[in-house]
Amino acid sequence: MTVTLGSGRRSGYLRAAVNGELAKVANSPAHGHNNALDLAAVALGQLVAGGELSAADVTEWLAVAALRVGQGDREARRTIASGLKAGARRPRTVARRAA
Repeated sequence: MTVTLGSGRRSGYLRAAVNGELAKVANSPAHGHNNALDLAAVALGQLVAGGELSAADVTEWLAVAALRVGQGDREARRTIASGLKAGARRPRTVARRAA
């Protein structure tokens, strides 16, 4: 799955961040899917907490990635919620270019 978020430098950074985390989940080893999902949720949760991404969008993107690697929906959504909560403790934003 590839996510598109518009154009421009800021959108390009966010698109790369999201797609990179989704790829980590997709390419994780069979016994590492849940850990990869958690790490992705934490990383993207930082951007959610910083106001850069929507929690609903991130949850859906990660849930689809988790289902594609064979995780159950309920387990995946619990892991995602936990990761988003952990990521919220360290908000991150995309640097804005000075005018």
